Amino acid sequence: MRADVVRVMEFTGEIDRIKRPAELLSGLKERLAPFGVTSLSVNLIQSPGQPVSPRALLGEQWRDWADDSGRFCYGEHDPAVRMLLTRSRPFAWSEALAHFRSIDGDRLTVANFGVASRREAFVVPVREPDGTLLATTFSGPQLDLAPEVRYAMHLAGYYFATRGREIVEAAEPGAHCPLTPRQLECLRWVHAGKTDHEIAMLLGVSPRTVHNHVEAAKAVFNTPKRSTAAFEARRRGWLADAPGAPSVTNGVAAQNPVRW
Repeated sequence: MRADVVRVMEFTGEIDRIKRPAELLSGLKERLAPFGVTSLSVNLIQSPGQPVSPRALLGEQWRDWADDSGRFCYGEHDPAVRMLLTRSRPFAWSEALAHFRSIDGDRLTVANFGVASRREAFVVPVREPDGTLLATTFSGPQLDLAPEVRYAMHLAGYYFATRGREIVEAAEPGAHCPLTPRQLECLRWVHAGKTDHEIAMLLGVSPRTVHNHVEAAKAVFNTPKRSTAAFEARRRGWLADAPGAPSVTNGVAAQNPVRW
């Protein structure tokens, strides 16, 4: 295996220790430079149950594209976005354009070329456990898209997106949270190990009401498990702001009844 490919693989193995966006961007960009990558970014393409509305998470290069795409509903025509919505494997811009050829698609692809001052990009779709669709984009004037390089960029793109989202959401706790305050409060008690009946007693509501809130939260994260929903909400920093929520220390919740 090529030495430059190995360097990328080694970086992805250490990516969880990185805590600052600038360090994540510069570190990965340095290791991808031998493949012709000169700019990289992570965009949130679609939130669970929501229409396509791209939002830039990391990398300034594509912020204008993400803003314009959401404003003008480019997802209906942009070949890259259409590819993201219908494919799970990474792809090059040229491959997306060939697959979804149209007048509007051609125009938008040329516009993308203008934004990036590039003629090619490699895009890695990343579908998170909660249903969020992210996309990592690596672009440059002359990309090396050899099979082993594509594999390395695929792996790097996945970890870049997932770790990047964690860093951004940790810096902005509670931002873009789709859960209601009542759903958040129930998940806090779920995380503390309480059953629906116990939560109902604590909150002064019926077990059915608690069940409905937990089920709605599970749907947001697209998971059949209440524990997974609670874990994901806590990981994103959303539970810390739940009104009247329990204080959890070593898995034991303080008794703090709240009535609705």
